Amino acid sequence: MTTLTTIDPTGRIVLPKSALESLNLVPGDSIELSASNGEITLRPVRTSSPLVQEMGVWVYRSSATSSIDVLQIIDDVREERIRDLAK
Repeated sequence: MTTLTTIDPTGRIVLPKSALESLNLVPGDSIELSASNGEITLRPVRTSSPLVQEMGVWVYRSSATSSIDVLQIIDDVREERIRDLAK
């Protein structure tokens, strides 16, 4: 995908909605920026787990190729919370 965007007066750029959606990016996600030979590359920084906490709630972020056992992850998080409460 190639698209044209403009740098605003404070140095920010806006990523097009279609790019955000195709990369499953949401506000708060981290992006790695690298510059070399006159080019800038942006890469999403992915967490090791598809479960992320947003506003105190665990949210599952899926990718089309994910083979993670969601129920096992939920059980693991529940067990961790129980252990924390028992302390």
